Amino acid sequence: CFPGLNSEVRYHLAESANGHFSVDEVTGVILLEKPLKESPSVLELTVLAEDRGVPQSLSSFTTVTVSVVDLKEYLPVFLSTEYLIEVKENVAVGTEVLNLSTLTRSTVANMEIRYEITSGNYLGKFRLHSSTGILYINGTLDFEVAHEYYLTIEGIRKTSTSFSDVTMIMINVTDINDHVPEFGQDLYIADISEDATIGEIVFTVLANDKDGFMNNHITYSIVEGNPLGHFMIDPKAGEIYTAKHLDREEIASYSLKIQAMDNGETALSSDTIVLIHVSDVNDNPPRFFQLNYSAAVQENSPVGTSVLELIMSDSDAPENGPRYKFQ
Repeated sequence: CFPGLNSEVRYHLAESANGHFSVDEVTGVILLEKPLKESPSVLELTVLAEDRGVPQSLSSFTTVTVSVVDLKEYLPVFLSTEYLIEVKENVAVGTEVLNLSTLTRSTVANMEIRYEITSGNYLGKFRLHSSTGILYINGTLDFEVAHEYYLTIEGIRKTSTSFSDVTMIMINVTDINDHVPEFGQDLYIADISEDATIGEIVFTVLANDKDGFMNNHITYSIVEGNPLGHFMIDPKAGEIYTAKHLDREEIASYSLKIQAMDNGETALSSDTIVLIHVSDVNDNPPRFFQLNYSAAVQENSPVGTSVLELIMSDSDAPENGPRYKFQ
């Protein structure tokens, strides 16, 4: 008995395509022996596998089909593995943004290519013509929702072999200034004492802009309600502070219109009102209308008889107004 020989296989070519191929009898590796320039596009080889069994060997046949292809069919379809383009977020649906046929190699210029988006087309925002390779906008873009897309594009040769190639199209959606700065409220109320020092912060406003970095820098200004310049505002921080001494007895409140303007090429703005109440301090003495008063009263007048009415004034608020006492 020869168990080792019974499982030992040798390979032979029963049909070698006119000697173009050979096979290693031990490994079964098929080798090319002659150039295939003038050969048919499809060749068939018949391979015999035979064991070394004793006393009788056993064998079987299989057919190997060899497709002969042009070398250029193995070359990439696209000139590069990735491309970067920029598209404004307000571009109209149906706009052509890229022609992939211009990005293919000259070696495939005469071949029919089928183009497909295989991944990355979030919400179907892009459409690719399968024959022309033109990429179109297929849905409204919004920088604030998605500012970049990564489309994987496959280019498939329409040949018997259908070899394909892929490239990555990186699309940057650029922002336009389409959002107005927004304050949280239409009206804010603040209080400040009339003895506040110059430079004291009264209130801070804040507006938000949903646009991208290039369009959302906000500048604040006082546009109304500050004729004498009692207040100023930090243009970047939005801090309103005193610029002059206040006097409640002259002006008890201010209604400042504050504007927030972004830095877009076509700037957008909005405004809000900050109502500032000036609170009183007791900084004014009461004043009599006369320096001296005289009165006459009969000696028999009953207790409680009105003798004299003293009239005085105080510019301060009622809580800081006059109180009477004799001394």
